Amino acid sequence: MKRLLILSLLAMFALGAGVANAATTLKTTGELTFGYQWLDNPDFLKMKDDNTSEDDFQAYQRARVYFDWSASENLRAVIGIEIGVSNWGVSGGGADLDADDSVIEVKHAYLDFTWPNTALTFRMGVQPIALPGAVAGSPILDGDAAGILASYKINDSISAAFGWFRLQDSDAAADTGGRAADGVSDEIDMLALLLPMKGDGWTFTPWAGYVAMGKNATNDANGVVALAYNGIINNNNNTMSDNLDVWWVGGAFTLDMFAPFAIKGDLIYGATDGVNGSDVGGVGERSGWFFDMAVDYKMDMVTPGLFFLYSSGEDDDLKESERIPTLYGCYYLTSLGMAGAASVLDGIADGVLTNDATMGMWVLGGQLANFSFVDKLSHTLRVAYGQGTSDDDFVKKGGAQLNANYNNYNTALSVLTTKDSFWEVNLDSTYSIYENLTGYVELGYLKLDLDDVWKKANVINSDKVQDVWKLAIALKYAF
Repeated sequence: MKRLLILSLLAMFALGAGVANAATTLKTTGELTFGYQWLDNPDFLKMKDDNTSEDDFQAYQRARVYFDWSASENLRAVIGIEIGVSNWGVSGGGADLDADDSVIEVKHAYLDFTWPNTALTFRMGVQPIALPGAVAGSPILDGDAAGILASYKINDSISAAFGWFRLQDSDAAADTGGRAADGVSDEIDMLALLLPMKGDGWTFTPWAGYVAMGKNATNDANGVVALAYNGIINNNNNTMSDNLDVWWVGGAFTLDMFAPFAIKGDLIYGATDGVNGSDVGGVGERSGWFFDMAVDYKMDMVTPGLFFLYSSGEDDDLKESERIPTLYGCYYLTSLGMAGAASVLDGIADGVLTNDATMGMWVLGGQLANFSFVDKLSHTLRVAYGQGTSDDDFVKKGGAQLNANYNNYNTALSVLTTKDSFWEVNLDSTYSIYENLTGYVELGYLKLDLDDVWKKANVINSDKVQDVWKLAIALKYAF
């Protein structure tokens, strides 16, 4: 029955192309991607030391198909469906024995249209949303959500965009948990304003974001919303007696006017208010900074570059967090510590030091990008050194345990102290097998040096910290 429903759904899309009138055109695009990864010690400890098992090898696949119906340049509808990411052999994911699972998901479902005789455009529905991130993506928000985005082209140099997105409506007035608060203050709503500007050899996008989080928003919340909750809430005990306000202001810029040099960077400040009866030091109180910059020098055979990241860390006050709040970031400064293995399949695994965002550390690194010795085969070599920006008293007082489940691999290491450091080396390669078929190989190594404060605080035995190794292979067919 499940297979019949899936085939029927695909047939409906196919038949839609045949019956579309002459004024409507259908464009179909998509990708089928496979990833195979070997990842050793992602939580920095052997199984015998933390009693946590790990699968060194895993195989994944994902399919995405997009249907784009265009009536004109002013009106179009897009439906995107996704199958996966499916972990081979895992029950319920569509890639186990018999593979008979309901795993077709909504990726995108939105309407694009221009208001007649104006430069005002709207996008309405489930759509990709990302706050600006010039260097390596947004550490605050980059994902899919339902909402309305209005954009207006003021002139050739300046545009404006304003959006409202409903990230969560936990119970939607349905009493699913026997709680009197069901359907009351259970939403997470976001407003965002962007002002993209561009000129000869430069771009600059100032932006602001605001989130209203209801006190019951985590009732029956899915895993992604729980992740967002952990990225926003300080002293997370999963209860709030009042609603929570979160806001950010930032700017992203690129400079190409000094070619062959290219400079890009981001500056963001974010904060939350206090709840549970306290304006200062209450549950949820958090504020912090994020800054990054990259400089590249484009040459014929290679593009050398430098990059730097700083994000504020915790002090010794456990009542108020000094890290920038995040929602659901996607920040790929490196391909092991700050991104998932086989990052072409973004979302299959998080960075071993971060989980969809980077907080509480500084990183300095260099890279040689897009060098090649064989036709159609290119490489990027990256070396980075980083340290934490949090006070070691934060660990001594038990603060490293406050944000449980924030990091997929090791909950405590979502915070690194000023006495902790790491080295990371990546060698990532891309091979164009055919015009539409691309192969990827990612090699990664990360060495973490933890201070004895972790051992003394009985959080992690710093004497037994292991190096992290990664080998990931991916294959993507784009059509």
